[in-house]
Amino acid sequence: MKSIVTLVAALAACIVHVNAQFDVHARTTNSANVIQFSDQTYYQLDSTLTYIDNNSLWIQKGKSYYAYDNNKRLSGFLFQTFDSNEWINSKKTTYSYSEDNSSWEKNDHIWHSLNSEWQNLSQKQYIQNRSTGELDVLFSKWESNSWDKKWQQKQTYDSEGRLATYNTVRWNNESNEKENYWNYVCHYDNEGKLIQITNKSFDTKSNQWTDEWECIHEYNNSGNRTHEQIIDWDNDSEQWNNLTTQLIDHSEANKIVKTKQNWNDEFGSWSNNMRITETFNQLGKLSEVSREYWDITSNDWIPHRIDIYTFNEDGIKTEAATFYWNKNTSEWNNHVKTAYHYSKISDSENDDKEQNTDLVIFPNPAQSEIYLKFSGEAKDLKIISMDGAVVLQELVPSIYRSVNISRLRSGMYIAIISFGDTQASMKFIKK
Repeated sequence: MKSIVTLVAALAACIVHVNAQFDVHARTTNSANVIQFSDQTYYQLDSTLTYIDNNSLWIQKGKSYYAYDNNKRLSGFLFQTFDSNEWINSKKTTYSYSEDNSSWEKNDHIWHSLNSEWQNLSQKQYIQNRSTGELDVLFSKWESNSWDKKWQQKQTYDSEGRLATYNTVRWNNESNEKENYWNYVCHYDNEGKLIQITNKSFDTKSNQWTDEWECIHEYNNSGNRTHEQIIDWDNDSEQWNNLTTQLIDHSEANKIVKTKQNWNDEFGSWSNNMRITETFNQLGKLSEVSREYWDITSNDWIPHRIDIYTFNEDGIKTEAATFYWNKNTSEWNNHVKTAYHYSKISDSENDDKEQNTDLVIFPNPAQSEIYLKFSGEAKDLKIISMDGAVVLQELVPSIYRSVNISRLRSGMYIAIISFGDTQASMKFIKK
């Protein structure tokens, strides 16, 4: 049981590592999660429409609407479900921001159909220290007509803007005090690659931090991650035990194959569990993800699920469809698909901003590193891919300082330098 709990916690922490980077930027940088950039235009996500399969026919199931403030930040979205031939409110989320974007708040609400009104559900409050990059997150739930604090997290970042530590405390509402819960630390090599995540939990009996699990990463000479292994600490035997591993194969062009294995204590060896194949199109966009499970009876991989993503001519995702394998008929069955609808905003509105002469990037195109030249006192640098994802960031870049871009995929990117209330940006190409 402990191994299962540890595995779930470790996998969740890997997601947390990504979300932690997202937390710092997504709500303060033009809503990078919903505004997607292409070479000539940028797209603002207006709505999504989800369909489910009903006897091989796609029928409407849910849709979401997105709203933005005058600064193009996400101010909220509404989710509705289709029932009895009408759209019914289900959930909505609203966002609010401080003037300097150093703090923001996310509020989730649920629709109460009997009273025909929205009710509070949960709340996250974010406070960012701009000088250190630290981010505090307080999570509360609406209970007994008031906000009940549940947990609080502090995320710290190193001088390169990478997540360094992630500490979670639980809130004791009876004493109105915080209690230590989880703490994990990220370790990087000299090239900036994440090589290890160590996690400790707080033992209230001994009043000490104790080892819980570790996640170890390995890379090939090209800098691609090839191996991830999770080990957990056994207090009884006082030793580290194998738990799960993932082998990552980059040998095939435009494809990454991830083979997940579990440790078998009985045989003292690894056993196959799941294989995930990610396929990328010519623009480097993730276009297909297939999942297979290992069948011990046939001693072979069995298809399970496939996700297919469709893009428009500008490389913007317009549809995501999920299919499941029917082993009885040996064919793929429809399951769910989502269509994405955008406002296409002309690049001419932002030419002056994106090609701001206050920022110069050279060389451009570049293979492994770029140099930045700008005027003014910069606060941070962000490099954004054409699908709106923040792929690299530094808190306080220096003029003429080189930025290593060797790990980025080939394609077009946007570099954004922040100077407090203003920004300068410029596109560049990674060869």
